[in-house]
Amino acid sequence: MLLVVGLGNPGTEYESTRHNIGFRVIDALAEEHAMELSEEKKFSGMIATRESFILLKPTTFMNRSGETVQIVTSYYKVIPQNIVVIHDDFDLAFGEVRFKEAQDESGDGGHKGVRSVIDRLGTPSTNRIKIGIKNWGENPRPDAERFVLERFTKEEEERLPAIIESALAILREKFLEKK
Repeated sequence: MLLVVGLGNPGTEYESTRHNIGFRVIDALAEEHAMELSEEKKFSGMIATRESFILLKPTTFMNRSGETVQIVTSYYKVIPQNIVVIHDDFDLAFGEVRFKEAQDESGDGGHKGVRSVIDRLGTPSTNRIKIGIKNWGENPRPDAERFVLERFTKEEEERLPAIIESALAILREKFLEKK
């Protein structure tokens, strides 16, 4: 069983923020597979299931995402190597999408949602799809906590469908077409 987790924050005030790109990828994947995400209080998340994979959007807020991931992995008996966590990456150029295969030495890269998942599972061995949100060019580096909670600019929003498609292509190639 594959668990695909998109990180983000619940609530309409966060919908179009940079930190919620993981949620947007999950929404696109659910639409592609005609799956309906529904709120499951016992999991503290929005979830949709198929025979071979589970889609998950934790509703515990970013910094507590690991709580939901731990509950779902325990319930469905998913091993860490069969988890894919999709999240924003503050230090990766806007629009760049990278896959990081599960490995024991992997850290959180300063991402508090990823840190929560690692802490709750007790292992950094999960696959990750990192989506770059860095776009400040030559300007001074902004405050990360403020920047990730800002909405995408109009120009960034126009590029998001292609970026989300890149993340979906990785999921298809590495996981979904094999099932």
